[in-house]
Amino acid sequence: MRVISSTSRRLALIASVAVLTQASVAEAKWSHTTTFRYSRSTSIRVVEPQGFTAQVNERKDTVPAVFNLPGQNAYVWVTITASDGQVWRQKIEVRSRNETVLTVRYEPEEKPSPSKGPGRKYIGNVANTTHRCKRSDRGAYRFDFMLGGQKVYSVALRPNKYVPNVELTEGSYDVRVFKRQRGNYIYKTTIQQNIKRDGWRVSYGCGK
Repeated sequence: MRVISSTSRRLALIASVAVLTQASVAEAKWSHTTTFRYSRSTSIRVVEPQGFTAQVNERKDTVPAVFNLPGQNAYVWVTITASDGQVWRQKIEVRSRNETVLTVRYEPEEKPSPSKGPGRKYIGNVANTTHRCKRSDRGAYRFDFMLGGQKVYSVALRPNKYVPNVELTEGSYDVRVFKRQRGNYIYKTTIQQNIKRDGWRVSYGCGK
């Protein structure tokens, strides 16, 4: 049995916290810049993001907005609320007889696209109808169903044989047909088959 010391546990915990901190930094959606312009009065001008709600002290307004303040150096809390409900709150420096121009950038969190589950499957059958063909064309044939460049199903059939209840995912298939000759399967042709409902059929030979 492997014994884990208390020191190892503490190191593992510290590593986990570090990973979480890095993830939080990577997911940051807000940033801001401030500039100062001389003015007869003291104020904060919020210029972006337009249409968001800004709050300074007890007053709220829609960005862009100007908030007049007492004429003294200070730090004031500014709260920005995005249209999707996300909130940014930060202390912003205010200088006496200056207009603080505040620009806030907001990037909505990218939501992962819903993973596409396996497509719906449909039942059909595969048939070798070469028993109706001339003798040289009769024989055992193999059918390879290709979807997206990958072989997803394969079956070999003798003449006048078929396999029922084949269930395949919907899609446009390339069905490669091979004839058995002298112990090997030799490529003959490719059949295009779009599977989108039950009752599909793939056959190779003469006649139905």
